[in-house]
Amino acid sequence: MPTIQLDLVIAATQKAYLRGHGLETQLKGQIAIKGTPQALVYQGRFTTVRGVFELFGKKFKLKNGQVSFANNAIAMTVSGVYKKA
Repeated sequence: MPTIQLDLVIAATQKAYLRGHGLETQLKGQIAIKGTPQALVYQGRFTTVRGVFELFGKKFKLKNGQVSFANNAIAMTVSGVYKKA
């Protein structure tokens, strides 16, 4: 079988959404995927445009957040604010 070589860039300009388990957020960013299916190399970053996270019955407004990808490593930083109604 021939060797498949990948060179993809997946980009989202404020149209990517992540929802579930109390999280609802809109993201923007991109990720590059290169290499063969057996040895993928990927790198990229997504940042929060806006969103909310519900925890212990309290709703936190996401101020900023970032998810970075580099091969098998993922780093995530998120901050939110809760204001008592």
